[in-house]
Amino acid sequence: MKKVFFLSTLGLIILLSIKLFFSLPTIFNGLDFDAQNLIVWKFAAFKGLVLYRDVFYPYGILGYFLYVVLLFNWVQTGIFMFLLIFLFFALNKILSKTFYSYLAYLLLLFFLIFITGAMSFIRYGIIVVLAMYIGIWFSHNLILSRKILLFLGFLSGLLFFLVTDQGVYLFVIASIFIVLSFLKLNVFKANFKSFLFSAFKKYSYYFYGLILGCLPFLIVLSYFNILDDFTLSFLRTVDISLFAKTPFFHSLKSFNGSFNFILLYLAVCYLSYSLLFNKKKINERIYVLLSLAITLFLLEQKSIMRSIDNQINFIGFILGIIMTYDILSRKIIRLENFTKIIAAIFIIIFFSVAVTFPLGGYTYGSSLSFSHLFKNPKYAKVIEKVSKNKNYNGKIFSFPSDPVFYILTGQNPPYYFTSYDASPRYAQKTIVDYIRGNNINYVVYNKDIASIQDGVPDYVRVPYELSYIFNNFFVFDSSDNFILMKRGSVDSFGDNRISAFASLRDHLLNINLEKIPLSEGIHKRKQLPKHSEFSFKDSSSNLDISSDSTFIIVYNYHDKGYSRITLKTGEGTSTSITFKSCPEKIPCVINLSNVPLFYRSRIIKEIDFDTSSIEEIRVVKMDNKNYFW
Repeated sequence: MKKVFFLSTLGLIILLSIKLFFSLPTIFNGLDFDAQNLIVWKFAAFKGLVLYRDVFYPYGILGYFLYVVLLFNWVQTGIFMFLLIFLFFALNKILSKTFYSYLAYLLLLFFLIFITGAMSFIRYGIIVVLAMYIGIWFSHNLILSRKILLFLGFLSGLLFFLVTDQGVYLFVIASIFIVLSFLKLNVFKANFKSFLFSAFKKYSYYFYGLILGCLPFLIVLSYFNILDDFTLSFLRTVDISLFAKTPFFHSLKSFNGSFNFILLYLAVCYLSYSLLFNKKKINERIYVLLSLAITLFLLEQKSIMRSIDNQINFIGFILGIIMTYDILSRKIIRLENFTKIIAAIFIIIFFSVAVTFPLGGYTYGSSLSFSHLFKNPKYAKVIEKVSKNKNYNGKIFSFPSDPVFYILTGQNPPYYFTSYDASPRYAQKTIVDYIRGNNINYVVYNKDIASIQDGVPDYVRVPYELSYIFNNFFVFDSSDNFILMKRGSVDSFGDNRISAFASLRDHLLNINLEKIPLSEGIHKRKQLPKHSEFSFKDSSSNLDISSDSTFIIVYNYHDKGYSRITLKTGEGTSTSITFKSCPEKIPCVINLSNVPLFYRSRIIKEIDFDTSSIEEIRVVKMDNKNYFW
């Protein structure tokens, strides 16, 4: 009976892999943030833009050329099939080859295909499956063998270039288990010098494998003279996280984020109990749980800066499957016959769905068109309005994240497609150079996107870029959710003729800085001048303060709740700034040059604040404003 189940499951995996191969291009039908980036990366690859030199793409060679080179499509389909097969073998082994393992796998397969998505599973399934096998190997060996270390090193190097972040995660997880193997053997009690020598000798095999896996790609990158570009791109990828851990926390607000957090928390609690108080029951399931918990924890760090909760929710599902079996294994074994029937029903249902589910037409290379973009009336209307102007030269700039406009105009996209990717100051300068260098006279601003990924508003993430836009372009028209801006020096904040700009204007004049002023005060207060230009204990009017190089320093009575200050300019425009209150004697620091209303120089006439929470406000001048947020 189990042989029938095994062959049926294997057939199902092959059928789903074939479906994936013929359905890959359907992911281009959407126009959300991720889909647009995928479309434009594909467009860039078709145009021959050089990876790493002309385009920021942090996900490796495989994804960039996936829809251009047929071989890469085959590779991805093969990865999907082998991931499903090895995932099946892993679950079957750690769940004691019971019928529960078949039922659990079929449930997981349903979860992967219809909830997580096949592409997301390919994206993160590589490191998950490898982490499970590391846990299995570790449970059966007091120390990872040389062959396993060489293999893991080779895979780390190979993945580092094919799917960059997965290679990095594998390196981290393998390193953690290397250290754990020493702890497991208590080798630290031995002579320290001999320990270091033996450790270096044994685990040098991992690094030999790492070099071996990297070598072919290093040769290719050197041949095309882009090794330096790749290195710089990789080192700078981490800079995207500059604002990620500001308290614009988003993950727990979604179902998938809460699901992942709860399962990770339960896994940590269960592991703690098993490893500390129930050592007799430590088995390979415990070590697989440990490796998966580490993997989910690492991926959650990425999810803080770029929401991937819905792409990694299957890890929490696997954790739940394993913990359920480990806790209820005796009861599950007693229900073996019932489990067998349910598993058989799932296999039949799955085969029916897999056979009847409609396939997307498979095309590849230049035959895959972007026609659906040109048929989209919303985007076509924007191009039509802009192109009627005499100084339109066939180029626009899209802010913050509608890069498909570059396909519609046929222009080369900027190195960083979106404001999210352009978080660091040097990246924002690259965007400004792109606008200048291409003589772009029109900006299309999507007013409905206040934050692309992690809850951090664009006025916090890219103040330099946004300041350049509002100082060199003004609002002249609108189309649906797009604000159209033309090159010129008109003050958009003082022009109320475009009614569609009202909501965006309100968003930019009522800003929330969360804990940024507190963080600036804690870490940079020593850089503040001792002399204050002005000091206020209460709201004040009839002022005459230039916003140039001006910082507002706020002292609170306590750090409970939020504080708010309102500044009114000579033109009669007011902006409200909300932020987390600072502890007593710790200053909250606000750089006015990064507040949208003060992107251009203005005169502050009034300062209003709540004296019940704010003890004092000081106004200081500093030339090194770029040192502060």
